[in-house]
Amino acid sequence: MIISFHHHYHRSKRRLSTRGFTLVELILVMVLMVVVASLVAPSMSSFFRGRSLDSEARRFISLTRFAQNRAVSEGVPMVLWVDAEQRAYGLIQEATYAEVDAKPITYELAEDVEIQTGFIPVVVRQLSIPKTYNGIQPSVEAVAIRFLPDGFIAEGSPQDLWMNEKPRQGAAPVKNSGIWITQTRGGGMYEIQTNNIATVRR
Repeated sequence: MIISFHHHYHRSKRRLSTRGFTLVELILVMVLMVVVASLVAPSMSSFFRGRSLDSEARRFISLTRFAQNRAVSEGVPMVLWVDAEQRAYGLIQEATYAEVDAKPITYELAEDVEIQTGFIPVVVRQLSIPKTYNGIQPSVEAVAIRFLPDGFIAEGSPQDLWMNEKPRQGAAPVKNSGIWITQTRGGGMYEIQTNNIATVRR
């Protein structure tokens, strides 16, 4: 009976030791996960910020294609306005051909993206563009791109636009970064260029 109790005691002790070791392993794994997460978080943040910039640039290019197609199919000039101050851009039929566009489009920039133009802004009122789009009021310095019914871009439209990630608070802007959106040499459309190509073309 004593032997049986002694044997049972050692089996219980060994079982407890095994459980204790498993708990230590679990704690170590959790610590490692926290360390890895802290190291990966900045990289993941940069990754998603980069994807946001890329998505915004592609959305803008898609809007230029749509504007061009609509100008040709409807036979009226289309105006794609870009307002860096209001952080928005949109598309509307030129007001000289219709009092109200039934299909205006407005996009707000992603929170971590900014847009600039390398062009002297065209006053919005000079193009007779309504001032409000879905509650957004473009400033008088909004840049306008005019797409003509013949499929070309009107003279006076900006040659280049630049999108970049907004610098974090207290951080300096990153040089030679961002995405350039430029007119093709034939002046028929806009396309995404790699860094600095637009600067070289000037």
